[in-house]
Amino acid sequence: MNFQDIHSYYRQLNIDTFLPQAIEEGEDLTINAHHKLELHKGYIYFCIGGIVNDINARAMA
Repeated sequence: MNFQDIHSYYRQLNIDTFLPQAIEEGEDLTINAHHKLELHKGYIYFCIGGIVNDINARAMA
């Protein structure tokens, strides 16, 4: 599965309708540029500010 497939899948879920609740109940996560993001099973990650680019997406795989 590539980044485009993941992006398309999550866009079709219309998760953005839950964004206010996610912001209210979620936890902030800040990653500095050029640091690897450690993903944990069972969580959904939203980028509500800043940028997640293709280079970072490949690093997460």
